[in-house]
Amino acid sequence: MQLLTLALEDFQAHELRTLKFSPTITTIQGPTDVGKSAVLRALRWVCLNDIGGDDFIREGAKLTTVTLRIDVGEKHAGKEHNIATIKRIRGRHNTYELEDIEFKAFGTGVPTEIAQLLNLSTLNFQGQLDAPFWFSESAPEVSRQLNAVVDLSVIDSSLSYMAGQVRQATERRGLTQERLDEAKLELTGLLPQRARIEAFAEIKSKHEKREQLTTNRDQLADFIKKISGRQELVSQLNDQVKEGDALLKLGLEVRRFARRIENLRDVISETEKLQTKSVAPPSFADVDAQHEKWENAVDRAAELGELINAIERAAQLAKRKNREAFDADKDFADNTKGKSCPTCGKLM
Repeated sequence: MQLLTLALEDFQAHELRTLKFSPTITTIQGPTDVGKSAVLRALRWVCLNDIGGDDFIREGAKLTTVTLRIDVGEKHAGKEHNIATIKRIRGRHNTYELEDIEFKAFGTGVPTEIAQLLNLSTLNFQGQLDAPFWFSESAPEVSRQLNAVVDLSVIDSSLSYMAGQVRQATERRGLTQERLDEAKLELTGLLPQRARIEAFAEIKSKHEKREQLTTNRDQLADFIKKISGRQELVSQLNDQVKEGDALLKLGLEVRRFARRIENLRDVISETEKLQTKSVAPPSFADVDAQHEKWENAVDRAAELGELINAIERAAQLAKRKNREAFDADKDFADNTKGKSCPTCGKLM
């Protein structure tokens, strides 16, 4: 909370006076009896409501009003801004106003809504002739006032709780260290078994690699066997391709004759007047069918050519896998021949 302005109307010597507070320190200066103390008294009156009577109403006036504007630092009363305006009015009626909402001011108490916004007490005010704050008070009184500002029991309970947590953490650390030492000792005793396990794992890895290579070799052998069975089909397709080439040549020859026939159509059209019946040109349906068959044969030959290339690549891959399988068998035999099994101890 921060004080912004204080406006006095008919309060003691001030008929109408407005003060703007500095964000840090505000100093009021002037000659004697001009109302400096009245400003502090008005601020205390609106914040604590601890001044009784109506002697502070300016002579000749019927009422006095002190208006305090503050920055509460957050939204309040559902407002979208953080500026609050508090009015203290004394005259025919004795009231407070907060954002035009009226509160009755009975006795010396501040309405709860306003007190929560101000969050001030007598500890926040000091008179001109008061002793230095807390320096002249006894130790119990200082402790009492300090406890009114800060609940010291919370600090004591927090310190006690933290001390307990430190003790528990120290105990847990000791137990953990003991378990760690026991685990290290147990691990030292397991080093020979660990070496045997690692050796067995290495042999197992090589054995699995050998089995995988053997499986790959068998799969490649089956693939090559299936491909070999299609060699006869490839030969038949090659024969069909040759027949298709011959039919293509025949079809091209027929097309050349067809173009010649087109040149003769003009002559035929002149002779049609002398003929009673026109002679239809020969049908090329068979030739087109043979040409389509030839094109299909060419496509199949191309597919078979790609298949033959795949077979040759597979054969090369099979040779390489057989060589790797042979090397794996030899490596497995070299690593196990004449050695003892790490698990049963028998000679392999």
